[in-house]
Amino acid sequence: MSTKTAIQFLALILALAITASAQVAEEPVPLTDEEFGRVLYSSDTLKWNRIEALTDEQAKAIVERDPPGSSDKNIKSTTDSIMALPASDNAKFRMAAEFLQRVFTKDIWLNGLKRLTDEQARIFSKFKGRGIHLNGIEELSDKQARYLGKVKGVYYEYEVNSLDLWDWKTFEKQTTIYLDGIVRITPDQMWELGRTKANISLNGLTEINEKVAREFKSCKANSVSLNGLTSLPDEIAKRLAKFKGEIDLDGLDNIFVLTFIKYGGKVKKAEPVDPYLDSQWRKNSEN
Repeated sequence: MSTKTAIQFLALILALAITASAQVAEEPVPLTDEEFGRVLYSSDTLKWNRIEALTDEQAKAIVERDPPGSSDKNIKSTTDSIMALPASDNAKFRMAAEFLQRVFTKDIWLNGLKRLTDEQARIFSKFKGRGIHLNGIEELSDKQARYLGKVKGVYYEYEVNSLDLWDWKTFEKQTTIYLDGIVRITPDQMWELGRTKANISLNGLTEINEKVAREFKSCKANSVSLNGLTSLPDEIAKRLAKFKGEIDLDGLDNIFVLTFIKYGGKVKKAEPVDPYLDSQWRKNSEN
């Protein structure tokens, strides 16, 4: 090997080493046990959304944790404080109701998470609560979609029945899986994800091909949010309209939404509702 060739070879090795080092430096690192312990029972969503990486053990702890402040002692102390306030009965009632919802409702706030392991997806599939917020995830593996498709999709909220703050009832609500960072999804992943009965938010998708749209016919989700779509060709609208639940299409012009409704699709209504769209939605529902 000539001196010139040797120098070029060494330069190449050095460049590869620098690149590898930079990649390692950019790799997010999970919180230490001490740091994670300070976040685990916090109700501060900003702290949760700063987490960029998790260990599988930390993911398990998140799913298994009780909501912040849900001990009987804390509930009794807080409700007693509410009742002692110099406010009207209605104001106390509202504050108590809001408190109970905050105490008992669980969310997983991990919008800063950039990567999800298959094991973490399996762990999150056991979650029972209001929302799994994973908007920082840009792509899913087939296995991760399969596990998230196993989310039961139902949790319970609490409603205060009277000023006797221990007199409450529960009612079912749907969990929402937030995956708004996903910019592309395969037909197989859509089919796997669509086995859940939860709401699915996929607002990062700006287009859907016919093969993916075809999977909506068998999708069991309560609703799917596709607010990133800016157009909806007839053939895609026909396929999506076979979905039995509601689809959120806030990113579309009315003409596309009306096409979707024409083919029998159910639009998830947001407030305020466009009067003409609302009349078309009602007409379609009656047929």
